[in-house]
Amino acid sequence: MHEATSTYVHEAHGTTHTGDGNQYIYYISAASARVGARGKDPHTIAQDQLDSLSLRFVAPKGFAQARGLLLQHGSVLLSGPPGSGRRTAALMLLHQLSDDSGGIHELDVEDEAPFLAGHAVREGESMLLDLSEMDGIRYSTLQNELSGLRSKVQQRGCRLVIVLPQQIDQTRGAEFLPFTAEVEQPDANDLLMRHLRVGGIRPALTELASPELARYTAAAGAGELARLADLIRRAKEDGEPTDSFAQWAQKALAALTDRGSEVAARVASLGDGRQRALLLSLAMFHKSTPDTVFRGATSLLTVVGHPDHESPRLNRTDLARQFTEIGATTGPDGRVRFETWAYDSAVRAHFWTYFPDLRNEFRRWVRDCVHWLDQSTRTALIGRFAEQVLRTGRPEDLWWLAEQWTGADSTGDVLADATQALAEGLRHDRFGHVFRRKIYFSSLVADLPRWRRHALITVCSKVMAVRHPDQALVRLHHLARRKNGTGKDRAQDELLTLARSDSRLFRLLLERIDIERYSADADIFLALADTASRTRALYVTLAVRHVLTRGWAALMRARPRETWREPVEAWLDAAGAAATHREALLDVLVGACEQRTDAFNRLYVISRNWASASSTDWAARQPLAHRFVQKIDAAQGIQTEETVP
Repeated sequence: MHEATSTYVHEAHGTTHTGDGNQYIYYISAASARVGARGKDPHTIAQDQLDSLSLRFVAPKGFAQARGLLLQHGSVLLSGPPGSGRRTAALMLLHQLSDDSGGIHELDVEDEAPFLAGHAVREGESMLLDLSEMDGIRYSTLQNELSGLRSKVQQRGCRLVIVLPQQIDQTRGAEFLPFTAEVEQPDANDLLMRHLRVGGIRPALTELASPELARYTAAAGAGELARLADLIRRAKEDGEPTDSFAQWAQKALAALTDRGSEVAARVASLGDGRQRALLLSLAMFHKSTPDTVFRGATSLLTVVGHPDHESPRLNRTDLARQFTEIGATTGPDGRVRFETWAYDSAVRAHFWTYFPDLRNEFRRWVRDCVHWLDQSTRTALIGRFAEQVLRTGRPEDLWWLAEQWTGADSTGDVLADATQALAEGLRHDRFGHVFRRKIYFSSLVADLPRWRRHALITVCSKVMAVRHPDQALVRLHHLARRKNGTGKDRAQDELLTLARSDSRLFRLLLERIDIERYSADADIFLALADTASRTRALYVTLAVRHVLTRGWAALMRARPRETWREPVEAWLDAAGAAATHREALLDVLVGACEQRTDAFNRLYVISRNWASASSTDWAARQPLAHRFVQKIDAAQGIQTEETVP
């Protein structure tokens, strides 16, 4: 190949298109891989998470009482102070008493439909209703609904755990007091020991009794103890083989208790804004190359409007000296890191806590940086940014980033980054409901930018569906209804995949179908009908047959015959293959005619043509078509010698 016509890619930070086909297929695959567990469906992921949580769980005080109330009444309300682990206790109450076949159904009062709708409670189901972030005024208006929900739970043999708001005046719901259990945080040493053992660390009880460790654990909440255990595990991995548990614990405690004052002193000693920018850049791009850290610092200075340096570049110190001044060094691998262990997280926390007026600039900085970073550094950057904005109560910063990266003029190369930003918010216990709500309102927009639509589809199907499958289904349905163009699209594919994964979700989607209002619902209904006709476990339910009949009726009213002729033929094929529910399948089509002569006539013609269209299956089709005609005659009150009463 001649040099003049050659192309050499030295280093690719974004996606390189090297073949035929549409590039956006790669972008969507990359986004799904960034936030989803490859090869696992949401139900499996949810079970894995519960199993992992169970390994770390220590029953809090009051757990036995809660278990007794749940077994006796089918429901229990959990109260307790912040940090007591009420949500974890609620999940474990249900997990321990379930057979894992249906998982845990988490109700959400933020959704468009009342959470007490008929589909919300299924026979023998385990359900969680987490109201921990709800304010007292809203909780007061909800209490009447809770009584009805508890009654329905008892009637259907279900189990329900309700996590009450943190600050709740119990006099507002005195009728619930006999069914309320208060939980307190379990013993700190027991909880820490459980976390450590899961991480492969088994200290002696005497090793947990050191004065420094005891002082910290005495005041720590459940989340802080989990963080401590994780730091001890990391200290072991990063340390020498001869290090002891006491040394690991000392490093972990220093990272949690001492780093803040150390960072504050260092920032105060750095009088130049360029040094502070380099400090934060290294914290955000920790263990990256020097040029990445330097470019990040330069970008930050531009975003905050820092004035240019007056002296020529060669008159200033080099990066090696600048890294030394901020307590960093370049390792043998050519990557820069702080010399003090776990220093990077303390630096990030300091800047977000003590420079609150720069938080908008920080998010603009992150927005700009992803365009020149490699994929792994992008992933780490967004995770670190999410940690700080959620810690400081600014979930809107993550949403803003996702919108910026998926605007009308955006390209798909940052789709994975936008998807990750949304996923970080959705997975957060405190702010997850904020993102579910925002995604809901976005799903109602008719002309979403293409890449934003793909981001929402991905997080609904890969992230939200794990803990909130009902809400994921509702949002995917809205997105599918507002598709661009004709035929199926990705939202519809993901919607049907989710609905087919669980019979309750399948029925929920069927009940939401409105063919006469939304044209896309016709295709969705036909896909569901095809699945139901070939799946006895779905079809044996009388309520499902009723909804199917209603759907077929709407289809025959609102659409010309040519759009439903082939689906009817497929339905007759399914009836021919069904040994146990053939009659019921035929009854659905007959009932869908709603006593309309034109509908009966059209079904008659379709079934006659269907029976005679195949020479190989003629012998099997003729009796079924004949039986179908008998049912049509009977429905119209036509009595013949062959009509079966």
